[in-house]
Amino acid sequence: MFVIVWRRSGIALLIYLAISAWIVSYWFDDTRVGNAPYTGWVLFYAAIATALHALALVAIRNAPPDADANPNDPDPDAEPPAPIWHHSLFFIPVVIWPLIFGGLSAYNLIGSDGGSDHETTQPVVTAPKKPVVQERSINFLNSSEDTIYYVISSPGGVYEKTKVLPYEYITRTCEPGKYIITALNTAGEEIYSFPSSEVTADKSKCVKAKNRDDKMAFHRIIGEGTKSEADCDDIWVIMSGARDQGLVDITAVCSGTITKSEVEKIDWSTKIEQTYDGRDIIEPLYEKDPGNGTYTVLPTGDDFPTKAGKKERIFALFSIDRGEKLTDEYLEGRILNRLPDIPEK
Repeated sequence: MFVIVWRRSGIALLIYLAISAWIVSYWFDDTRVGNAPYTGWVLFYAAIATALHALALVAIRNAPPDADANPNDPDPDAEPPAPIWHHSLFFIPVVIWPLIFGGLSAYNLIGSDGGSDHETTQPVVTAPKKPVVQERSINFLNSSEDTIYYVISSPGGVYEKTKVLPYEYITRTCEPGKYIITALNTAGEEIYSFPSSEVTADKSKCVKAKNRDDKMAFHRIIGEGTKSEADCDDIWVIMSGARDQGLVDITAVCSGTITKSEVEKIDWSTKIEQTYDGRDIIEPLYEKDPGNGTYTVLPTGDDFPTKAGKKERIFALFSIDRGEKLTDEYLEGRILNRLPDIPEK
């Protein structure tokens, strides 16, 4: 049988811990003790409250005597303040508990990166194992005018929920595995889910496994990254599922001397590497060998570099409407928009 043992004001520490847990619970969906970020922040605020409590005990103990009191005629009923060591919880003095709470807080937060801007039961970023697993960078792109939350989960316990602002993207790292990725609006309503119904029949891309609710559901397979750093292993997720992407080889504009008139002479329709359906995850140039050179893939919207490296081929992603025909004229306008400082001639 578990018994709480305290002396004098020691019970207040448990009250501080309970209040801290209640407040921090508003920041997290998973409020289990096993969720390291949640536990770390609870202990952090409890440590602050406990430290203030300990300081108050020290101040009371060391307070000067009442100036109006007569030292020659002390009050026989007055009780001197108890030594601070007499205030304890589980036989540990109150003044020691801030160190205990603080140390446990640091252990939980440092071990899990301590993020409070997203909810997690296990970080998507995981330590490499033996044999070394080649992780993948996954980019969540919000191409809409509204804030969108993504939720990624796996049968292995990975879970993360984070917001992405309009027309921005954030990058996370994930191990190879099976995942469900869901986009939610700010009201918590589902906007889109990966894998979508368009790809669930492809067994090379999808597999059925238990989801976070212990029910069978389709998961999108994410393969292992290559060991080479010269190719591209990045993944893109168009969170709304409503737009597609096109990949174009723009190495020609990265010569360092390109002009607007020279850009207009290039037939950009011949530089299209591939178009991608945004209803599935997008893996530009995945497992394509660059040979003796290197591949660089620029995110949608980024300006182009002025000069390519030696034997470097540079590709650019373009967010496009579904069914958009990538004509030379269309691509020329999009490319010039990403070359803001290019000279006319």
